[in-house]
Amino acid sequence: FFNDTATTEIYTRSIVGSVRCVQETAPDGYDVFGKDVKDLKEPDIKKIMPLLKTRKQHLEELKDPTKNFDVLIVGGGCNGAGVAFDASTRGLSCALIDRSDFGSETSSRSTKLIHGGIRYLEQAFKLERGFVDKIKLVIEGLDERNFMLNSASYLNKKLEMVIPCKNVFILGYYFMGVCTYHFFSFFKWCFSDYKYRLPRPTIYSKEKMKELFPSLKENTYGIKFAEGQMNDARLAVQTLLTLSLIHISEPTRPERISYAVFCLKKKKK
Repeated sequence: FFNDTATTEIYTRSIVGSVRCVQETAPDGYDVFGKDVKDLKEPDIKKIMPLLKTRKQHLEELKDPTKNFDVLIVGGGCNGAGVAFDASTRGLSCALIDRSDFGSETSSRSTKLIHGGIRYLEQAFKLERGFVDKIKLVIEGLDERNFMLNSASYLNKKLEMVIPCKNVFILGYYFMGVCTYHFFSFFKWCFSDYKYRLPRPTIYSKEKMKELFPSLKENTYGIKFAEGQMNDARLAVQTLLTLSLIHISEPTRPERISYAVFCLKKKKK
């Protein structure tokens, strides 16, 4: 799989972005990634390909009796890939195994929606218990949504939705909530270096709703707002590809190098 040039080329740009991201967030004094990876300025498939380990190399490292792993992760979905990535950037050596294809089970069957949790904002509007924590949760989720849409824009995109409203009172209530939701996202975006942001909410008249959704039985108003949509399985594989490049040496123990290997079980013929 990792010798497939066409497949790996899809992830090259994001891998370089991940390298820069981890380099910026690594603790002071830590040497992150190999020298060849650090020198990459622009995505270059010819430079990335030799740095990715093959399946054979991964299996040889797993079978090597002289190597000890700090962490063994079973499952190569989004959680397994994320845990392995985080552990490797903290200086731990990881082994990850999966019985099938990476990201082929639950991680390829999600709603694929990147949202900040607008329902929690509605609960906060009702002043339910812990409403302050719920507002913080929404803001944190929206910040993560902005990060995903900007860090891997070719895998994530906007998804526009419309909320039907029977009368102007319901329209005003929902529009106020959606605008607050958008404001929190815009506020976090203003204090970041992200370039892309989702469009602001829009009100649709009854005529516009009938034009767009002729199957609606009732004449209703509408509120259009945008969330994010991701390609979950490809993001999981992208994380594993980036993980394959991570090498961290501790400043106090230069001889200790973090590394990660993972294997994909071959399907029976």
